[in-house]
Amino acid sequence: MVELASGLILGLMAKRSKQKPPRKKPRFLPPFVAANARDRRNLYVLLAAVVTVYCLTFSSVPITNIDDQLMLTSAVNLVETGDLAAPTRVATKRIGGQFFGKQAESGEVYAKYPPGYPLILALYLPLVRLMATVFGTLASEIMLCFPSVLALAATTAVLWRAALRLGLGSDNAWWPALGFALGSFAWPYAGINWSEPYQALLIAASFYCLLAARQEEAYWRRYVLLGGCALGYAILIKATLVILAPILVLGAAAVWRQRLPVRDASLRAALFAAPAALA
Repeated sequence: MVELASGLILGLMAKRSKQKPPRKKPRFLPPFVAANARDRRNLYVLLAAVVTVYCLTFSSVPITNIDDQLMLTSAVNLVETGDLAAPTRVATKRIGGQFFGKQAESGEVYAKYPPGYPLILALYLPLVRLMATVFGTLASEIMLCFPSVLALAATTAVLWRAALRLGLGSDNAWWPALGFALGSFAWPYAGINWSEPYQALLIAASFYCLLAARQEEAYWRRYVLLGGCALGYAILIKATLVILAPILVLGAAAVWRQRLPVRDASLRAALFAAPAALA
């Protein structure tokens, strides 16, 4: 009996050993193979240097005009009341000869800008309030610049990856990224609480997704959809960015496969344009 039981156990163990190993969970996006581990470490060093330069050159007045105040006040009102709008008590204030908000014929006051950037600011407000409580008002004002700093650093990384996908090589991909971060008009925006850094990030991300969709054929649907979402949220930040939609939609249509060009072009353009149309 003992020999029979041991034989059955050994048989079961042998059967289990022959079973296929469990499948790995599929990745949402493929690994970025255009850069090796050394290149990625160098990118982190570059981003740390850029953020350090930005922090050392902060403006002492992150809120500079009525537009900044309007978006920040809308974010504060969202956190406090759940209403994404400038409160009536301040929306009718006149600052520098301009009204804080716009007044409809019905008498209702509404903000002049879409809700995209106030939603981003609302994520930072708890940290801003903590900094104000612990370190004072100046620290909270400096913290208001961090959304811009993070957006510009992320845009630098996106441009670096795009340069690698375009074939510039690891030795040359740094230059367009560094040129954007410290050699363009992007630098002054690091110390001001404006929405332009996030506009640049989302437009760059939209272009990058179209580029990746052409090179990563197995993941083209995800890349095209992500690119459309980036463009859609950019429009939620600045409505006039809708002017870029036609050229980017054409770019999505241009990454078709040779086997079914008409169907693929239509499908990719529609998939890319859907988030922008919803925005």
